[in-house]
Amino acid sequence: MAHYTGAAVSFLDKVKKTAEHAADTVKTEVQDLQTRNDIVRTYENLGKKAFELMEKNELANPELEPFADRIRQLKAKLEAADRAGSEQEPAPPADA
Repeated sequence: MAHYTGAAVSFLDKVKKTAEHAADTVKTEVQDLQTRNDIVRTYENLGKKAFELMEKNELANPELEPFADRIRQLKAKLEAADRAGSEQEPAPPADA
């Protein structure tokens, strides 16, 4: 019976070590993902700041201009959609 108990303990120790290893791996992957997300957010903030500076003529670079042009186009598209939406007559209320 003692041999069986030792084998069971040994098996449980292996399961525990495997679970701990899996938890460590997941923790590392989550930290890496958080770091990657932080990089993306930082790039986004950098891009926003660069665009703001370009709009104030405080930054000029021909490589950035296509990106700035695209942002201007997209903003104009949103503004046009907003104007079109505000010009529409409100729908009559539905009867209850």
